[in-house]
Amino acid sequence: TAQKVYINTLGTFYIAPAHERHSRVKIRTQKSRELLAYLLEHRDGVSRQRIYADLWGESEADVTRLFHTRRGEIRRAFESLGAKNPILRDNDIYKLNMDEIVCDLDIFRQEVENFRKNPVPENAQRVVDRYTGRYLDDMEALWAESSRLQYENDFLQAVETLLDSYRESGERTKTLELLRRCAYLSYRGHRLEAANDSKDKKNR
Repeated sequence: TAQKVYINTLGTFYIAPAHERHSRVKIRTQKSRELLAYLLEHRDGVSRQRIYADLWGESEADVTRLFHTRRGEIRRAFESLGAKNPILRDNDIYKLNMDEIVCDLDIFRQEVENFRKNPVPENAQRVVDRYTGRYLDDMEALWAESSRLQYENDFLQAVETLLDSYRESGERTKTLELLRRCAYLSYRGHRLEAANDSKDKKNR
């Protein structure tokens, strides 16, 4: 199946044509965007009741009506890109059909896996290059917090490897560029220090 929709999750969450990944396509409401992100997070499927609880909490509105309205908004956004409705239903379980979707998170996670298998600076660089921002950074999405922390940690481990490599080779310019990049991505010195402290403890 041809990939028709690109989903960006690291930094700003948005969808775009798979062949033109910077041409953002509007999804009508913020809650529709969050529902799509939520289903992307729960690839194996999730019950409607759990969706209601995580996305609408104790809302007194007609949540069933809101849910189906938001599903429709996602469907129309995908159809505008020539793709089918991505939300599948099996009894009361909903999941995202990834057949026509390509996602930056999947590419990042593959680079992380490559780095774990072979933690050389070249693989660390690929992880750092793919991490373009905090996961779902423009959403509150408390349900995504554990994943955010995991991807941040993956990024920091790659940063540590690169910094060690730069120090050993005396590449001060690259060290400063990488530290500036971390600052741009909202990382502060104490976070890098904390990661290094944790690494030191493991090596003791």
